[in-house]
Amino acid sequence: DTLIQGMEPADLGQWLSLLLPSWIDLARENEQLRSWLAEQLLLPDTLAAAVWIEALSRVSSSQYKLVCQILGQEQRAKLRDRILASVEKQPKKFLWLKLLPTADQTDWIEQQLNPGNPINSQFHAIELLDSSNHPQTASTLLSSFSQLTPSLQRRTLQILVSRADCTAALLQAIENQTIRPN
Repeated sequence: DTLIQGMEPADLGQWLSLLLPSWIDLARENEQLRSWLAEQLLLPDTLAAAVWIEALSRVSSSQYKLVCQILGQEQRAKLRDRILASVEKQPKKFLWLKLLPTADQTDWIEQQLNPGNPINSQFHAIELLDSSNHPQTASTLLSSFSQLTPSLQRRTLQILVSRADCTAALLQAIENQTIRPN
């Protein structure tokens, strides 16, 4: 604990990337480690807290599910709020949203895809859909397609064509002329 608290954020991030997956696995059987991990993941909003969340965003989905079991409902809500606030301050951290339940991801994506938002915000929403197994990827991308810039439409088409679960919906939308290029 003392060693970690004294580290520079860059060093801490590198060590956490290496150690966090093992710590999560060990926490299954070690109550003290579970408590310590929960405490670290809910540090006050500091650079160190951001480094912990960044490392958490890189663990496997099964390990993340274990973390959710370690955290109580109130702790999960705090982590959720921290992630949303961090992404709002630093949109480049949008991949952290993969840590949230699908409903929270959907809300954020739909907000970002509004035509009045900056192109960068829309891009981050599209990339989040691409990087996750979001169940509404095709419908969300197709419903916003006509409002996107040509470059975002190209990226959207790349995603839809590359995913077997989206291709049929894309072809249907083209056939029905419910989407049009800008």
